[in-house]
Amino acid sequence: MQTGMWGHDPLPYNWECGVYGIAHETLRGSERARLALLELFRQRRCMLTFDESTGIKNHTSLLAKYCVGQLVKDAKYVRLNNGTPLVQNVLDYFAPLKMLGQINGMNAFAFRNRYAKMGGFMGRQVIGMNEDRKEELARMLDGCSFRALKRDWRKDMPEQLEVPVHLEMTDKQHQHYATMMQEFYALIGEEEVSADMVLTQRIKLQQISSCLLMKDGRAFWLEEPKHNPKLKAALDLMATGHGKLIVVYFFDPSGRMLIEQFEKEGYKPAWITGGMKKDDLIEQKRRFNDDSSCRVLVGQIDQTSRGHTLLGKKGNDRCHRIYFYETSLSLMHVSQMNDRNHRGEQDETCYLYWPIASPIDQINVDILTKKKTMAAGMDALIREVRKFRLD
Repeated sequence: MQTGMWGHDPLPYNWECGVYGIAHETLRGSERARLALLELFRQRRCMLTFDESTGIKNHTSLLAKYCVGQLVKDAKYVRLNNGTPLVQNVLDYFAPLKMLGQINGMNAFAFRNRYAKMGGFMGRQVIGMNEDRKEELARMLDGCSFRALKRDWRKDMPEQLEVPVHLEMTDKQHQHYATMMQEFYALIGEEEVSADMVLTQRIKLQQISSCLLMKDGRAFWLEEPKHNPKLKAALDLMATGHGKLIVVYFFDPSGRMLIEQFEKEGYKPAWITGGMKKDDLIEQKRRFNDDSSCRVLVGQIDQTSRGHTLLGKKGNDRCHRIYFYETSLSLMHVSQMNDRNHRGEQDETCYLYWPIASPIDQINVDILTKKKTMAAGMDALIREVRKFRLD
């Protein structure tokens, strides 16, 4: 069977059979690729397999409109794959179900009116699921989908363990953290606060726990790198453990700082970040997986969490550790990130290290390790602010 990929191999008009791949980003950004793929589907019998189908859950996106409105019409079969099938509201089911031919003749507005519970400003926001139609939608989903967990089909995979790393903030961090808590308390007082307000303050507190403050696009460091507790813990992991290490970050200045410090220590780090050209990304992954001198990969979480295999090689070049220097609050990103080195030929117990330098870090970890819901995490943050004020 032949295989090929857009950008390297011509479209398979003359193949007897084969598998051909085109990236989501290519279809979003290249009209030429979209038109060429449509022409292929019209000339040949093609099965469309759409991997990481969260990419089309927004039915108004260009990619969803292209797939739902055009490509599936000429596909002989359609299959969707999704390792993290998380939805924000019931409307996220529309585009996938449409692609699978489950709701022919129903547009997005009819789907919303049938299955969503509306509320909010002028009743125009989806605030839940229509309880009267819940079983109907469940039967529809059950009829066209199934879930296969990694532990069911890869029973040979080694264990994956979460390890909290408790750290102490520096005096400067404590000072700025206390100021931010005071300001937050002044905002909430005894009144209810919006989720956006809580998330904004959470991000600011998270920056402080990384010795960082960001304002108007500029980054200010509270400590020199040698005094940064989270960085020191990452360097200790490299000094005392074996194998390669993935270090995950969220804020761009943190990524640049991490690369600089790991280079100073001689670990020759690879880097995955936003805006990279395809060839540069391939080279960074090659270095990490194949070059013994490259001991660390520094990865921005939403760019690194999907579509990459980061295993290194057998023995001392195996990557079995991930250090979450920073992260978003996306369960999808974290769940996917956890699998970058827990796959394929992994032959060692995998460790997920969670540095906890402040109360906000603990709240984040509780949310992302599924001990709390997002709402419970927000409540915990507000309680922490009020408790801090009383103390």
